[in-house]
Amino acid sequence: LNNNTSNRWFSHSKTLLNTNNKILKMSLSGSVNGTNAASHQFDIDIKLQNLKERNAQLKKQNQLLLDDIAILKETVDGQKASIIQLQRQVITISETVQEERVLRNQDLAKHEAERQAASHRQKKRSANNSAN
Repeated sequence: LNNNTSNRWFSHSKTLLNTNNKILKMSLSGSVNGTNAASHQFDIDIKLQNLKERNAQLKKQNQLLLDDIAILKETVDGQKASIIQLQRQVITISETVQEERVLRNQDLAKHEAERQAASHRQKKRSANNSAN
């Protein structure tokens, strides 16, 4: 009976030991899985933080580009105003040139009329001198 009892206790202890080993393995496996999940969550958190930082950088770059666009727009608007001013100056110069042409043509016509009158007087004098 004593040997029988010892065998039963040994068998029972062995079963308990196997059960404890299984529980320990399951706990370790759960811990590993939990560690893997925590590690995975940590990786996700790092990636999320990196994306947030990248988003902030892109927002800054976007704002810089918007500022550049505003400066370029002001420059273009200024150049448009300069072009309009230059166009007005060209019109004024063209009008002035046209007026000067008219005046020059009038002067040329006046000088031609004076030359013809002088020539006519000279011919008249020559004719009078020949008749005398």
